[in-house]
Amino acid sequence: MMITHRITSESTRSTQKGAALVIALILLTIITLLSISAMQSSILNTRIATNHQFKEMSFQAAENALAKVTAPNPEVQVPNVGATIATPNPNYFDSDDENNLNQTPRLRANLNMGYVCHIGQGQSLPDSDCASSVLISGFPPDSGYISYLPTATGYVGGAITHAQSTTRSQVVQMTQ
Repeated sequence: MMITHRITSESTRSTQKGAALVIALILLTIITLLSISAMQSSILNTRIATNHQFKEMSFQAAENALAKVTAPNPEVQVPNVGATIATPNPNYFDSDDENNLNQTPRLRANLNMGYVCHIGQGQSLPDSDCASSVLISGFPPDSGYISYLPTATGYVGGAITHAQSTTRSQVVQMTQ
């Protein structure tokens, strides 16, 4: 009986072909491919979120430059009355200058002041170059004004990503 038992055991071993090993390797390969795909998707989503954040930060830098223009006593170079070319104010806003520290990423904005039109004191609206371009209410009738169109371009610079946004607003300087 011992001989029969040995023969049966040896014949059972010879019929096994390693199917469990092959199935395990196939499952391991599938899991690895799914993991790599999920990792690549995560990296792409992080890049998208970073780009969106930098775009928002560049917009805020441009908006901050425009807010500085409308502040009392802004330090800005304006074009002469009737000028056809905008006056540049490079690096009008710079986060490093504002905070006296090296901020990462650095926020900065350039500002171009464009002349729109002018009404002199006592001049009527139809006699000026503002007749079709500017509507202003709430100023004294004998006042004059100069209208400008500041265009701010905000920048965010990083080692990997760079973003920029442009915004503009109309600014009126009252003259009396």
